Formats: sequence, structure tokens, C-alpha cells
Amino acid sequence: TREGVRIGAGIGAVTVLIILLAGIHITNRVIATIQAVNLSLKNMSEGEGILTNELVSPSNDEIGELVESVNFLSFQLRILATTDRLTGLKNFAYFQEELDRRMHEYLRGSSENSLSLVLFDLDHFKQFNDTYGHIHGNAALKHAATIMKELARRPDICCRYGGEEFVVILPMCDIEGVSAY
Repeated sequence: TREGVRIGAGIGAVTVLIILLAGIHITNRVIATIQAVNLSLKNMSEGEGILTNELVSPSNDEIGELVESVNFLSFQLRILATTDRLTGLKNFAYFQEELDRRMHEYLRGSSENSLSLVLFDLDHFKQFNDTYGHIHGNAALKHAATIMKELARRPDICCRYGGEEFVVILPMCDIEGVSAY
């Protein structure tokens, strides 16, 4: 019996040690994941990486599911942060970031690259709003956005500049291409 007690105590001690080591390992993974989430959120709050920042899921366990949830919410946040709710076009903040990126890309490229920008507004929009009301004004803005999306090429970036003003970034499009628009 004493031998059985010693064996049982040894097995119990090994079991406790394994549980302790597993707990330390899981705790370290949780801490690393939380630190990665905190860093990601800090970068996003400072305006860095809001369009590209994504966490890497360590595995398919609960921590991995948490990371997947954070990435999904981050994706949804990026959409909300860059899309005009009324028209569904990209918003002014996205336009500024994308134009800056495209300008740097253009300036780094050869003289064969071209980049165009089309800025336009809806004439007499205030008068239209005053006459027909904001509901019809909003419908007109949505319709203008729909037309823009239909005319845009795949690389074009259609944005609502503000109010009744719109802008389209046309990469790889010269003056003749813009004229054909």
C-alpha cells in the first residue's frame, strides 16, 4: 500500500506539473494574442494601417476564434471608416489616403505611367434640395453614384468628395482616356 501511495503521489505530481506547464503555455499564448490585438488597435487609433492591419490567428482554438472575430470586426470597421453611407462610394478620408498613395506610385514610376483625376458636382443641387426636399436630393446623390460605378473601369476609384461633389481617381488613364469618359 505504501508503494501504491508513492506511485499515486508521483503520478499526481507529474499530472500537476503537466497541467501547470500547459497553463503557462496557454497563458503565454493568450498574453501574446492580447498584446497583438492591443498593438493593432493602437496602430489603428493612430491612423496607421487602418486599411491593412490584420492579426494572425495562432490556431483554431478559442484564441484563434477570438482573433478571427477581431479580424472580422476590424474588416467591418474598415468598411465603415472608408465608405460613404448614403452613396456607397468611398469617402473623402479614403480619397485622401488613396490619392496620396497613387501620387507616390506615379512619381516613382516611369514617364509611361499616367494618373488622372476627375472632380465634379451636381449643378444647382441646393436649389433642387430646396425645391424637392432632402429625400429626393439623397435619391439624386445615390443615382449619381450608381452612374459613376457603372461608368468606372475596374482600377478607377469613385469617391464622394463632400455634399454634391464627387471625385474619381483614374490610374493608368491619360487626358485622351479622361476625355472619352
